[in-house]
Amino acid sequence: MAIAAANGISWQPRSRFDRITIERESRVVNVREIERRLADAIAATSGRVEFEVDVENRQQIVHLPVGSEVRIEIENLRVDARGRRATATLLAPNGDGGVNRVPVTARLFPVVDVPVLSGPVMPGQAIGESDLEWASVRADRLRRDMITDARWMIGMTPRRAITPGLPVAMRDLQERIVVQKNSMVTIVLRSGTLTLTARGKSLQDGALGSAIRVLNPRSDRVVEATVISPDTVEIQSLQMIGAAQVQAASNVALKAGSYR
Repeated sequence: MAIAAANGISWQPRSRFDRITIERESRVVNVREIERRLADAIAATSGRVEFEVDVENRQQIVHLPVGSEVRIEIENLRVDARGRRATATLLAPNGDGGVNRVPVTARLFPVVDVPVLSGPVMPGQAIGESDLEWASVRADRLRRDMITDARWMIGMTPRRAITPGLPVAMRDLQERIVVQKNSMVTIVLRSGTLTLTARGKSLQDGALGSAIRVLNPRSDRVVEATVISPDTVEIQSLQMIGAAQVQAASNVALKAGSYR
């Protein structure tokens, strides 16, 4: 009778054998939310996320009153970093002014922060610093080829579509191609204040800073050049520049000097 009255129900048993079941709606806090709350509490003690939390009782749930902003609170948190275990007491308001105390035990798994894409980046597009964010991944699930340093991603491009938010492997990326095979390129030679240019044909794909073979269609010579910008390469000798171009450029330089 006391319980019925506390819940606003007018009920009088006809005998001592009468029973009544009182049900009311509640918001269920599942194990995933419990793990998040524990992880936040553990991170607050160290100032950073160090572990992924795995509650041992996977069926454990907590009920909270419906229509309220109350959350479970945590007390008596104890973390055994060496043994990788944690224990705590969950405080769950019951809606009657009281609090249910629920003990919980969890295993701790060390995590590693890795750079991940924050949104889609298409193959051919260069990955910039603004395209990256950090995600925590369990160390025991991180493959050896996964990238943990953002510098290895910046300037690269995906080989294929990469799901944002997931760890990226080195094999998922490639250098961004800025010179296409069989395309026409500008060949540059710098010597002091003199700059010579000619047109050539790339014989292979090239990324910034890579060495590629280039053909001069006029002389039919093939030399190695360094890609310095889209469709532009640089050589270190005159072998790709025609003699007439060299003489013309030299005459221009000398003529300009005579007017000083």
